[in-house]
Amino acid sequence: MAGFNPTPKQKQVITDQGKDILVSASAGSGKTAVLVRRVIQLLKTHPDLNIDQFLLVTFTKEAAKNMRDRIRSSLLAENNATLRKQLSRLPLANISTIHAFCEQVIKQYYYVIGLDPKYRLLTDDTEENLLRDQVWNDLQEEYLAKNGEFKRLKEAFQDPKSNVGEGLADVVIRLDEIANAQAHPNDWLKQLMVAYQVRPGALMESPFFQAYVLKAIFQELDQLRHALADLIDTIPNDPGFERALIAVQADSDQVEAIADQLEQGNWDAAVELVQNPKFKTWGTKGLDEADKALADDLKAQRDALKDQFKASLPKYLLASEAVMEKRIQIAATYLEQLVAVTQEFRQRYQGVKQAQHLLDFNDLEHYTYQILTTDSTEGRQAQGQLRHHYREIMVDEYQDTNGIQDELVKQLHDPKFNHLFMVGDVKQSIYRFRQADPTLFLDRYREYSGPATDNEAIVLAENFRSMESVTSFVNLVFTQLMDENLGEMAYDDDAQLKYAAKRYEAADEPRPATEMLLYNATEKDEVPDPAVEHYVERQVNDADAGEVWLIGMRIRQMLDRQELIYDQKTDQMRPIQPQDIAILARTKTLNNQIVEQFARLEIPVVVHDVKNYFKAIEVQTVLALLKIIDNPAQDIPLVTVLRSPMYGFTERELAFIRIHHRHDDFYAALIKVKGMLVETEQKTKLQAEWKAWEMEAPTEVGPKPTDFTTFAGKVITFLKQLGHFQQVAEQQALADLIWQIYQTTDYLDYVAAMPGGSQRQANLHAFYQRANEYEQGNFRGLYQFINFIERLQRRNDDLAQAPVEVVGDAVNVMTIHGSKGLQFPVVFLVNSSHQFNHQNQSAPIIVNPHDEMIGLRFSEPYQGDPVIRYRFDLPQREVVLQSLTKQERAEEMRLLYVALTRAEQRLIITAGIKQDPEKLITNWKAAANDPKLVLGTNVRLKAHSMLDWLGMTLCRTGLLSPAQFNSDEAWPTLPGLKTKAKLQFKIYTANQVEAELNALKAVRSDQALTTKKTSLSREERNFINQTMTMVYPYETATRTTAYQSVSAVKEVFANQDPDEAKMGHVTFNQQVAKEEGRYLRGEFGQPDFISAGPTTPSPTLVGTATHLVFQQLDLTKGEVTKGMVTTLIKHLVTSGLIESAQIAENVNVDGIVNFYQTELGQQILANPTAVEREKPFSMLLNGHNLFTNLHPEDGELLIHGIIDGYLTTPDGIIIFDYKTDELKSKGIQGIKDRYQGQVHLYADALHQMTGRPILKQYLYLVRIGELVEV
Repeated sequence: MAGFNPTPKQKQVITDQGKDILVSASAGSGKTAVLVRRVIQLLKTHPDLNIDQFLLVTFTKEAAKNMRDRIRSSLLAENNATLRKQLSRLPLANISTIHAFCEQVIKQYYYVIGLDPKYRLLTDDTEENLLRDQVWNDLQEEYLAKNGEFKRLKEAFQDPKSNVGEGLADVVIRLDEIANAQAHPNDWLKQLMVAYQVRPGALMESPFFQAYVLKAIFQELDQLRHALADLIDTIPNDPGFERALIAVQADSDQVEAIADQLEQGNWDAAVELVQNPKFKTWGTKGLDEADKALADDLKAQRDALKDQFKASLPKYLLASEAVMEKRIQIAATYLEQLVAVTQEFRQRYQGVKQAQHLLDFNDLEHYTYQILTTDSTEGRQAQGQLRHHYREIMVDEYQDTNGIQDELVKQLHDPKFNHLFMVGDVKQSIYRFRQADPTLFLDRYREYSGPATDNEAIVLAENFRSMESVTSFVNLVFTQLMDENLGEMAYDDDAQLKYAAKRYEAADEPRPATEMLLYNATEKDEVPDPAVEHYVERQVNDADAGEVWLIGMRIRQMLDRQELIYDQKTDQMRPIQPQDIAILARTKTLNNQIVEQFARLEIPVVVHDVKNYFKAIEVQTVLALLKIIDNPAQDIPLVTVLRSPMYGFTERELAFIRIHHRHDDFYAALIKVKGMLVETEQKTKLQAEWKAWEMEAPTEVGPKPTDFTTFAGKVITFLKQLGHFQQVAEQQALADLIWQIYQTTDYLDYVAAMPGGSQRQANLHAFYQRANEYEQGNFRGLYQFINFIERLQRRNDDLAQAPVEVVGDAVNVMTIHGSKGLQFPVVFLVNSSHQFNHQNQSAPIIVNPHDEMIGLRFSEPYQGDPVIRYRFDLPQREVVLQSLTKQERAEEMRLLYVALTRAEQRLIITAGIKQDPEKLITNWKAAANDPKLVLGTNVRLKAHSMLDWLGMTLCRTGLLSPAQFNSDEAWPTLPGLKTKAKLQFKIYTANQVEAELNALKAVRSDQALTTKKTSLSREERNFINQTMTMVYPYETATRTTAYQSVSAVKEVFANQDPDEAKMGHVTFNQQVAKEEGRYLRGEFGQPDFISAGPTTPSPTLVGTATHLVFQQLDLTKGEVTKGMVTTLIKHLVTSGLIESAQIAENVNVDGIVNFYQTELGQQILANPTAVEREKPFSMLLNGHNLFTNLHPEDGELLIHGIIDGYLTTPDGIIIFDYKTDELKSKGIQGIKDRYQGQVHLYADALHQMTGRPILKQYLYLVRIGELVEV
């Protein structure tokens, strides 16, 4: 860590010891460097301390790796033999995420809680969601069958936008997720009911109403009281304002009357005053022009207070005490049932995971907590060992921990043996949606900053990252925006960034201004310039696309004009390069447009997280095709596929199909068209109609269609391929079907040529991989897969991001969340006008985990009518909603802070606006008139976006003026506010953006013309020609599988020469060999739902169980009896290896026993150690022998399978294979014909594996107890 010169505060963090320490480290304050130096300093100070006695917990795997690498580099740089020895112990050090640490504890101390140490970590969200859905569906089905109250609960939380019950499923899963973040989930769930415990006739005396509802009401009344008093003081004592003064005084009296009634315990009287308020008419008379303007302003203030009265108080004072008690009782009943169902769901989900030996990330935390709190001999020993071992417990990003994680740290901490060191920044806590609780950090900070503590809180405020222009701008915004009431902490002197990046001093003059660039999409009358290339669509609702063109314009300006930034490596100024630029956004809304539009502007770009994976057009198209493969009678997905690049039907062609078959669904119409095409007379008639249609069709249907032959070819091709896909869907895995779609339609190659092609291909590859993982999780079927995807879409969930290879010189596009911990020379904060999230206002439940409160919104039958239902809210919900709204706005503020502080040198803020600029600043005006440094809470809450907050703070500094928004008003400047921040502000229209883009393009064209051209050599020309005309010699191999199962290819080996078979040599029947592709089962038994009765297990399940019994039988006893077989079957059922008793009952016990009565069976019992059972194998065969179109030089194919059993004798090998098939019309010979090829392959494989001859090959027919030689 050469050249590191710590500040006094940093030195304090590095050297202070013997106490618990909390470090509040602002953005760019060098916290990672300081943390590493503290580790080195502790090792220096305590020679007996080893690096593996530190527990260093970080937020991500990448951060842990970075921390470990930095510590390694620091140790290598130390000229100290003792420290250098720590390098050998560094791999043992616990520098990891909290989950990695928990997994280590579980693996070491699993026995403390009786946990099976053999488990698989459930890391895939898709598999976890499927498992949850499976558990919920089973629970729901069972409860509906026996519990009438459950049906009522479902209906109460029914989501009107989806199927019955999904609303309740989402509620339960949401509660489960929040409960998992608590140390005691079930206790936390029970605590939610406290707010709904009200004694009859004692509504206002209940603890919840006293602590929360009445407090909230009186806060609202106090705000109104003070605001009305201020308004009364502002109204002139003049006859012209007398009626106005009377009206406002009456408003004030009304507020006082409500407060009086509540203080006297008269709830109903207060409700009457709130629900039926009396507002006197505002009036003035005899005013001059100046007084009229004042009167208008005063009336506007009074109207705003009336609106505040109507919007706030009725949400608490909803109804009479009797009605409220009745509603709360109904809610309490629902909540009690909801908690019980959630607990049952949790228990069942846990049981399913245990049965399948699965652990998820929540389990890691909770099992570790159980280990650390179990009061047993083993538990206390484990706890003591851990507390003694870890001498320093260091937690990075402490602001992002949740309740259970904080409890884990507390359980490890023992002041007698170790100390806590926690570092973080509440201003950068942006993971509340993952149950992070920033109040944990704030509570510790207040505790450690207080006088009655031996511990210590240290603030690192120096910013070593950004130019002073950036730090000044951030401070200017947040000194007005963030306080404890809305922001959860004060942005005071300790919180403000202190400019310390002195390396910029030479480059910081003149100081670059922060830029705010808005795209105005409301210029409807602006006429496009016909002389320039057009980029921007003139649509009011296309502000997003316009903003992206604006961003691209600004980046092209930077690149084409070679604007300069400071290069830290060379200590010189240099032109900006694409990789210097990061585009950050609150959401992923603009990602697809950025990829497409930047390609046209020749700006290289890397998108680090795609927007709504399922909504990517290429994935939607494949999903639509899957839907019609499952059920083609779906018009919307069918037309989506036909219109897509896969098949390229034009609008006119689709209209032609529809207009000639108006009353069918579109698939039926398509089938009828195909039917006409294959009959000569009908085809002639259809062709005549086509010509007439081509002449008469209105132009608004689209451009004229292609010729009839092309149209006919599209119809035939589509239906042929659809039929093929449907066959593949029936016979192969889902992932194979998707890959067949990619290959048959060339869609994967097509999207590669589109803008953002590499990302689109990555999306399709990820979709294929997810389908494969779906089936590997024991979930099957196209229909179920489609339903699963649709459920995720309804929940606004997504598949994991589809990562794409990061190119070197490209603009980085990411979310603000994704940018945390990173920094860039140039940062664009885009889409700043994106509206804040208001989902809580309509959600069926809202939860404040920290205060253990829940707000319900449910429906009840109206006057007993089960069809007509009504919804109502309760004060409990309003209390939770108000607290959550403040918490969410605080999170949005912190997101804004994180985005702004990623910038090292330049900061550009953009937005697309869909309203007139003068209307945009309506909310900003109230901020401009606010006399206090920190804007009023209500003013900040009225903001709809980050842009509003920025506008509110900048309009009172002089950096923004009304004139820039076409307004002639005047905004007062906040007195005493000093800043070094500068702002460059401009609103662009479509014509201005296009004019600049065309000018920049002309400059690039001129530069290209002046670039010296280099001619190609003969060798280079020959190489290009060979590359472009090359024909791949193994084309057939690309259409042929690389592996096959034995059961699929057995027919090719059905007839063998006995002498050749004895030596393990197989011959191939070229008459049944395929040309290319893949072998599939050619014969299918009856479906389970036909062949098996409602309670009869399928033959497949019975066959699998029979093989398992054969495999598990103890052959060392010298005999096999019915009792032995029956006992084994019972054991296999009990242990879960045979799924059910029904399957076990259908296992042919006599058939199994009879096998060991045969001569071969007796040989096996006499030589049990010479027997191998269920032996897997794989072998290579030349592909030409299996597929006639392949050449011998095309290579080998992998054949794999499992041999039921074989006996090794001194003379050679005897193979046996069990068959539970039902004998059909061809009898035993039919079985032999069907399976002899499979057994011959076994013989060849065993001969290759062992080198021994094959003596005999048998099929044992379990149903008839007969051994058949093949």
